Amino acid sequence: GDRFWLGDLELLALDPELEVLRPALGACLGLADDARIDRALTVVAQGGPVALIGAPGTGAAGLAKQLHDASTRRTSFFLALTAPPLPPLDHATGGTVFVDLDLVKRVTTAAAASLFATPPRLRPIFAAASVRRLRARLDQYADAVPAIELVPLAQRPQDVAPLLAQHWVSALHSRRRVAELGDGLAALEAHAWPGNLDELFEQAPRLLAYVEHGTLRAAASALGIRHQTLAGHLKRIGLVAGRRAR
Repeated sequence: GDRFWLGDLELLALDPELEVLRPALGACLGLADDARIDRALTVVAQGGPVALIGAPGTGAAGLAKQLHDASTRRTSFFLALTAPPLPPLDHATGGTVFVDLDLVKRVTTAAAASLFATPPRLRPIFAAASVRRLRARLDQYADAVPAIELVPLAQRPQDVAPLLAQHWVSALHSRRRVAELGDGLAALEAHAWPGNLDELFEQAPRLLAYVEHGTLRAAASALGIRHQTLAGHLKRIGLVAGRRAR
């Protein structure tokens, strides 16, 4: 996490714990956007408060946990707060507190004092749909929180296929190739993905079943749902039955 300068260029020396964050940041920021990932790593390396700014489904909660696991606080607790009211934090120390400001909505003066105590007792990580909302929720504390902006899938369609492939391997333990979706991949890239990563990963088992079993009926049977239901799910993301490699 040490930074040094080469002329006018600031360089960041990555600790192994920070280096492992690159894939997680890439999934939320852009798999090939090294400049954006490097900027995010510079923020993360500071070890202080962080705001993850992005639309619903862009991966803030999962990324917050991975930031904790790669930090010096990883041996202490990770507490996710996603519903009001915030619990008392007066005696909590050492860990990371993730606060979804879109769901919690109000951070009391007492809670803010605990989260921003000097010297710091906790590392707060916030999620919000916009910087404006972050400022509205945190008031005078907002200026002390550097932001990392998460990028919606609609702005990076080229990431849809590799993210789906990674999820099939890591979460579903499958060796099937997304290329087996054939020209259905173009439909997936053209879909707007309003639910972002959450929507893509929710659809992943259905897409995998369709590849594995070849027909809607067989895939639906394997998933334990009606084939009309599966057809509806696939139609919503632009995949038409039969339009894939055989």
